[in-house]
Order: sequence, then structure tokens, then C-alpha cells
Amino acid sequence: MGIIEGKAPYVYVSAKVAEIIDEKAQYIKNRGQRDLYYRRLILDYLHKWGEGTKKDFTKLLFDKLPDVLDSTQKDNKIRTLMSSMKKEEIIELTTTNK
Repeated sequence: MGIIEGKAPYVYVSAKVAEIIDEKAQYIKNRGQRDLYYRRLILDYLHKWGEGTKKDFTKLLFDKLPDVLDSTQKDNKIRTLMSSMKKEEIIELTTTNK
């Protein structure tokens, strides 16, 4: 049984330990979600409002990203998600909505 997960220096207690110490909710917040979850949120936003800015997507995703990430890492994650969605031609980025 592993007692920690993640990558140094951003480690957190494992699911088994979180269960023992009654920190299951914090475990989920630290672990984060699969990229598909964040991508769906972006797509839901776009389906509802037709377009959005990086600022809009930052507001949407920032508090949903893992707690172990700092602000810079969260910004990078959002930028990477948007870039990969553009590369796959799922979304279109323009200079006005970056």
C-alpha cells in the first residue's frame, strides 16, 4: 500500500490513507480529474455562450483544478488544455479569445 501519490514536490496522501484519516474529499481535490472532465466544461461553456476568453475559462476551471497546483501551474494547465483542443480542431482560438 502506497502512502503518498503525485510527483515531488506536489505529493499528497494516497486514497487508502485519506480514507483512514477521513480526508476523502481533500484527496479528490488534490488528485484532480481527468482532462476529459475539464474539456467537457469548456465545451459546455462554448455550447451555452458560443465563445469565451481565456479569462472566462480560467474563471470556470481554476478552482476545479487540483489543490496541489499553484496559480502558475493552473494557468499552464488551462493553456495546455485549450492548445490541445485547438490542435484536435475541437475549438478555434483567435487573438481576441486567447
